[in-house]
Amino acid sequence: MVTLRSLMKIVKVTWNDAAFDDVQRDIVDVRPGVETCTVGYQIVSNKQFVVIAMDLAEEDQVRYILSIPKSLVLSVEELTPSD
Repeated sequence: MVTLRSLMKIVKVTWNDAAFDDVQRDIVDVRPGVETCTVGYQIVSNKQFVVIAMDLAEEDQVRYILSIPKSLVLSVEELTPSD
């Protein structure tokens, strides 16, 4: 039987995230944003968002869903599970 779960790709998304720093710094030491990598099951990829889930729950349910604006995405790489 084909399930939704069996059709989902595992991807690594590299993207620019916002950053918060609560440490006092000299202005010349301030760095904008953080390049981040997130791995999960690709749920949606359209013109606006890449949506991934980091956990498969029972049956065809997912948890820990992250919607990343496409304008922040640097790359999406499909990963292949190894035996």
